[in-house]
Amino acid sequence: MPSKFWTTPSKYGTYEGPKGSPDQWASSFSASFENSESIQNILGMSAYQILNLQPSCSDEDVTRTYRKFARLHHPDKGGDSELFNKYTNAYKAIKKLRNMEIIPVDTPIARTSHRQSSPAQTTSTASSTPSQSELIIPQLLTQIDESEVDSYLTNDEYGCQEKKDGKHLTLQILNGNLIVRNKKGDASNCAPEFEGSLRSVGHELLIDGEQIGDKFWVWDILEFDGQDLRGWSYISRYAKLSSLSFGPTIKILKLFTGTEAKKKLYADLKANGKEGIVFKKLSGVFSPGKGTEQLKFKFYAECSVIVVAGRQGRSSIGMELINSQGQREFVGFCSCNRNPAIGSIAEIKYLYAYRGGCLYQPAFKEIRDDVDVNECTTSQLKYKSTEDDDE
Repeated sequence: MPSKFWTTPSKYGTYEGPKGSPDQWASSFSASFENSESIQNILGMSAYQILNLQPSCSDEDVTRTYRKFARLHHPDKGGDSELFNKYTNAYKAIKKLRNMEIIPVDTPIARTSHRQSSPAQTTSTASSTPSQSELIIPQLLTQIDESEVDSYLTNDEYGCQEKKDGKHLTLQILNGNLIVRNKKGDASNCAPEFEGSLRSVGHELLIDGEQIGDKFWVWDILEFDGQDLRGWSYISRYAKLSSLSFGPTIKILKLFTGTEAKKKLYADLKANGKEGIVFKKLSGVFSPGKGTEQLKFKFYAECSVIVVAGRQGRSSIGMELINSQGQREFVGFCSCNRNPAIGSIAEIKYLYAYRGGCLYQPAFKEIRDDVDVNECTTSQLKYKSTEDDDE
């Protein structure tokens, strides 16, 4: 295992920073992570404290410690029945947190034959191109305004992560096959290096994340060895994800909790020109599509545009959007060193749009194969404010 990864499985992800040794980073992060009041409530910290355990301990540590206390205080051996019940209840609480009952989500497209497979299903072979019944829609982010950001930075029910700037994909190993899906649930592809990193875990699993170049940033796990994890809280799924060791091209996206740590992340992301910040309700279960428990705030706006001819003799594309009258509207040129087909859909990053005019400081991101032409509307645009227009 590369030295920048944990030498032992950890609930806290991977070490990647220059600040001290991995052990020092682990101690610092786990202390702030576990001492957050909301995390204590969500993870049942009192149960861990009763058994004198840390949430980062292994399942074997939990069982071994409980048995030690149980033998010591068992009523049949003259022990204190009250203490025995106290330790037993704590043990049961931890086991429930780590192996919670599945809560069905009543959305057929989000639930596939990959729940708990019946004996007949386990003998089938998955296709690399999922059929309609096998579509899996990931949990998508709902946009919030800048005026709402502070309320989530100070709310301990929410953790936060950097918003990555890439292609949203789910990667799955099922019946020995790799299945890749885009955010619409359609069959897609990924960098070939990801397959080796995913298979190095040695288990069947379904993860959710984003491809950026030759790296895949993973932030969620939905299935593991035939067990459906969607009914677990996000913090429990993240703990499970963080206990896994992936190959070098798959990175676990760090989760921040507590007001001080979240505010620092927000300031750092803005100062370094990152795309934005994501807020996730730590107790929230998985829900396909957009909802109110996973939110995003982008520092720069983005929109999907229809590609038209660029400037002659220049490496650029023209951009069009569909206005409220259903007409195609030209919104400017954008430098582009690629040669996308006329009529294809491109994702553009920009600072703001002028009303009745063009995008300001547009930058080409990528070609989108998961966006339809009818989604390329002017309603996507973030316009320059009236105050700025008056300056």
